[in-house]
Amino acid sequence: MDPILYGLIVTLFGVSIVFLVLMGLWGILAMMRPLFAGKKTQAPQAAMKSSINPVVAEITATSAETEEMDADEILAVITAAISACMGSQSNLIVRRITRVGDHTPVWSQIGRHEQMLNRL
Repeated sequence: MDPILYGLIVTLFGVSIVFLVLMGLWGILAMMRPLFAGKKTQAPQAAMKSSINPVVAEITATSAETEEMDADEILAVITAAISACMGSQSNLIVRRITRVGDHTPVWSQIGRHEQMLNRL
C-alpha cells in the first residue's frame, strides 16, 4: 500500500473518531442541561431596573461618607486590615499610602461590571 494513501486513511479515520466523540459529548451535555438549569424567576436586567433607585442612593451615601473621612482614619483602617490579615505578631508600620490610577481599558471595566451584575 502506498504510504501517502495509508496516511490519508489514518488521518480520515482519526478525524472521524474525534468528530463522533465530540458529537457524543454534545449529546450528553444537551441531555444534562435540563437537570442542572436553575429556575430563573426574573431576568437580571429586570431585577436591576426594579431596584436601581435604592442602590444609587446607597452608593451616593457611601461615597459621601468616604469623602468626609480623614486621611488619618483611612490610614488607620488600612493598617488595621493588613495587621489583621498578617496576625497579631507583626510589627507593621504603614508610612504612606499612594492611590494608583486604574489603567484598565473601558471595555474591560464594563465586562467586569456586567459579570458582577450577573452574579446578583
